[in-house]
Order: sequence, then C-alpha cells, then structure tokens
Amino acid sequence: MAKIERRASDIYDRNLASLAVDEYDRVQKKTFTKWVNTHLMKAGMKVNDLFEDFSDGVKLITLLELFTKDKLPRERGKMRIHKRQNVQVALECLQRHKVKLVGITSDHIVDGNKKLILGLVWTLILRFQLSKADNVDQRAVKEELLQWAKQAVDPYDLPMANFSSHWSDGRAFCAILNRHRPDLLDYNAEVDPKQPMDNLNLAFDVAYNELGVEKLLDTEDVCVANPDEKSILTYVSFIKNQFPTMPPPPNLGATIEDYQPVYEDLHKWATHKLVWVKGRDFPSTLEEMREKQGEFQTYITKEYPAKSQEKAQLAEMAKVIEVR
Repeated sequence: MAKIERRASDIYDRNLASLAVDEYDRVQKKTFTKWVNTHLMKAGMKVNDLFEDFSDGVKLITLLELFTKDKLPRERGKMRIHKRQNVQVALECLQRHKVKLVGITSDHIVDGNKKLILGLVWTLILRFQLSKADNVDQRAVKEELLQWAKQAVDPYDLPMANFSSHWSDGRAFCAILNRHRPDLLDYNAEVDPKQPMDNLNLAFDVAYNELGVEKLLDTEDVCVANPDEKSILTYVSFIKNQFPTMPPPPNLGATIEDYQPVYEDLHKWATHKLVWVKGRDFPSTLEEMREKQGEFQTYITKEYPAKSQEKAQLAEMAKVIEVR
C-alpha cells in the first residue's frame, strides 16, 4: 500500500512539474512574441504565432537584419526547401556574429519546435537586448541587471534577490519608476502591498504611457507566486534602458542650498539646448549631416533622459523645502 502511495505521489509531482513548465512556456511565448514585434514593427511586420510565423524564415531574416544591419538574401518560394534555405541563412548570420546556437537546426524552426524556438528567441534577447557583446555570459548579464535593480529599490526596503517572486506584487516595478522619475508615480500614495494587481497595472501603464516601454508582460502572468524569470528579466531591461544613470537616494534633508546649484545647472543646459534645437544652421556636406545626426541621437538617448531625471529630482527637493 505504501509503495502504491509513493508511486502515486511521484506521478503527481511529475505532472505538477510538467504543468509548471508548460505555464512558463506559455508566458514566454507571449512575452517573446511582443518583444519580437517591438522590433519587427520598424519594418512594417509582426508575428501572430511565434511558432508558426518563423517557419518560412522571412520574418526571422528581417529581425536579424534590424539587429545586425546585414543585408540578407531571401527565397520567395513556399516549398519546404525554400523555407529551410531562409532559416539556414538566418542561422548562418547568427554564427557570423558569434551567437552561440546549441542544437538548433533549420528543420527545428521550419517544423515549429516550440522549445527550440523559445530558446532561439531567448538567445536573441540575450545577445541584442541584454548585452551587446559577443559570447554573452547569461549569469553575468543577469547578475548585472539584478544589482542595478537592488540599487534602485534599496531606499524602499524591498527584497530583491531574483527575477521572479520579488516582482510579483508590483512594488519593485513601482519603486524603480519612482526612484528615477518621482514626478510620474507617487510611491507612498499610490502603491499598496495588499493590492498587487493594482500595483502592476500602475507600473505597466506609467512605463508605457510616459516612457514608451512596451507592455511585454500581462498582469495576470506576473501576479503569481513565481512568475517567469526570463519574461521579467526582458521587461526590466527595457526599463533600465530608459534610465542611463542611477539617481541619488531621495534627499529627505534637502535645503535651498542643495536646490539652487542643481536648478541653475539645469536651467543653463535647457537654455543652451533651446538655442541648439531652434538653430537653422543646416549641414552642407554628408559628413556634417552625419555629425549632426550623431549629436541629435546623443541628445535623445542620453542627455534628455538624464536631464528629465534631474528635473524630477528638483521637483522632489522643492516639495521637501516647501514643507519645511
């Protein structure tokens, strides 16, 4: 009798583990599909079913062209041989860019092998989203992002040791947004540890509406005991990309002496940039045009986000000074 009970228990445990894996795969498919579409939309494309829409290799090739800037050939036929050739072109492109592919062949993609397609997309996320370096060390990338998250939430007294359970109630997302942009989200007034769904919706809405961070995650998939780690990691990396610098901890002892130099520096920068933006000194050569384009790209991706953080910090300092 005891032997039968142990066997039944083992079968139950295996079935439970299998269900958990299936659930992670389901969530990853949703997240990875959204991630792929954030890039494919630049080429006027999208995937509806990740497992089916990569099978002819055309959208996979387009995705890699966006990442690598390579121009890759395509077969336009609909036969299996044409699909295999397109996928092979994509896999060879990844190999040229030193992206490690373990056990993935063109047949796996053409046949819609779910596990290996998820593995392929995760490899793309690691290489082109989480790290720009060759020979990506997954553990090092994960640890670097985790340390960034720990530093961001440290003033809020929140646990931060993983990319799963410590994100499920939404407070970590809200804390990171409040730490960098306190003007967008009032952590003390709007975040309730007893309302995880509301916290998650708040964070995802603010990140999307104010920062343009796509909603890769669905609230119901995160508000569980152990949400999918790869999905959380991918989304958090998008948020990190919005914040090039880590602001100092909230200054609860701010004085007018603290406020004045920061304000003057920001005002000086804004005045200078206003003249620069309104300038009509158009370049006359291709080289000058590229130089101007580089300056504008730096402004959009680095200067403006950093100064937006400074502006938000000034607003918080002003509140403290006003209360006093």
